[in-house]
Amino acid sequence: MNLPSTSKEEIISICQRLAKEKGLSSINMRSVAIECSVSVGAIYNYFPSKSELLCSTIESIWKDIFHMSSEQFSFTNFIECLTWLFESIQEGSQEYPEFLSKHAMSLAAEDKVVGQKMMKKYFIAVLTLALSFNLAACGSSASTGDSGQKAGGQESASASGETITINIGHGGAESTAQQVGCLALKDYMEKNSNGAFTVNIYPNNSMGNDDELCQMVQSGNLEMCLANSIIVNYVNDGVIYDLFYNFNNIEDVKKKYMEDENFLNVMREKYSAAGFYLGGYSVHGFRVATANKPLTSPDALKGLTFRVMQNDLHIEGWQCMGATPTPFSFSELYTALQQKTIDAQENPIELIYSQKFYEQQSDITKTNHLQQTQQWLVSQSFYDSLSDENKKLLDGGIAAACEAATSYALDNEAAWTKEIEEYGCTITELTDEQRAVFKEAVAPEWASVEAKVSPEVWEAYTK
Repeated sequence: MNLPSTSKEEIISICQRLAKEKGLSSINMRSVAIECSVSVGAIYNYFPSKSELLCSTIESIWKDIFHMSSEQFSFTNFIECLTWLFESIQEGSQEYPEFLSKHAMSLAAEDKVVGQKMMKKYFIAVLTLALSFNLAACGSSASTGDSGQKAGGQESASASGETITINIGHGGAESTAQQVGCLALKDYMEKNSNGAFTVNIYPNNSMGNDDELCQMVQSGNLEMCLANSIIVNYVNDGVIYDLFYNFNNIEDVKKKYMEDENFLNVMREKYSAAGFYLGGYSVHGFRVATANKPLTSPDALKGLTFRVMQNDLHIEGWQCMGATPTPFSFSELYTALQQKTIDAQENPIELIYSQKFYEQQSDITKTNHLQQTQQWLVSQSFYDSLSDENKKLLDGGIAAACEAATSYALDNEAAWTKEIEEYGCTITELTDEQRAVFKEAVAPEWASVEAKVSPEVWEAYTK
């Protein structure tokens, strides 16, 4: 049995070992606590967040790769320095598999959360240190590699016709509607701007989780991201999206989110005050429930440990419906279902299919309790920096993205459902009567939402 690790240095040393053996993705508060033979709370005593833990680990790895210790290096010429640099990188890539290719996006987001420097600036600083150990000949001070851009993208659209970069992050995999929409945005912007725009896409939360992405967009360190219910942490009126059983069918959802200009304009005003430009919405179907039995009544939900997002209204809604809601990490959900530490969960068909949750759950009940949408968010400061012409262009690109993402999600839902059924999973539709029972049960959740939102938002959404 491992002896408990009780110092910051020991914890970082173990993180380095994990990075070597399993990669950076293996590092989280729970996995590190297990390796250190201590409680998760003990890790938090040294590192207030996963972000700080990961940043400290990455920093230590860079120091290890470039031998940054008390020893100093002296080189006789630039070639000697350059050779050392490349050899260090080569050795580092072997010792820490995938670190050089995958650390950057993680660091960019995590640095923002803990108030550290953004990835680009930090990376440049590390390389500058590596190249300047008592060596003026390496010319590290000649240039930092700063191209006039912020780490998040464009400092400003220059009058000289420089390309405007849009970096967009989201949590979906490459096979999801989010990615399809982002690709449509990229295609539209780059084709219709005569090269004035370039769009870089970062899926799979590679730039950070949803909360971190929103923080970066809000502060202007990232141009765009996709968001869903996490927005309530930034826009109070965003709780309106958590109103259970407001829509009877997907066409009503599309009309509200994609055609109702009054609703969009009301919400845009709320988002703008929080530092976001709300470009639009894409519709990805309804959220449904999975378990190892049909969930057609509140009685069927009683006693089930039900995974939900960390969202107070989602928790309240499922409590009203009879379940025992338990916030739990999405990244660990498949394993939790496999190990039966979680009895049930809810997500849209698209994610149930792409994450293969149906392999661990025998039944899907189309509760359709909430619509699954994506908000296409732009940094308000970035949007304001654009010319009127470029604002119009970006609005057109987002509209194309929303249409592409919506079409992909809704058009493919039937095929995904068929594959899930063929695997052996039973899919149950709620009757009107069963749906009415659930809707009546969540009346307290409706009252909670109405109490939290502005009257104009409530009217625009529910009318």
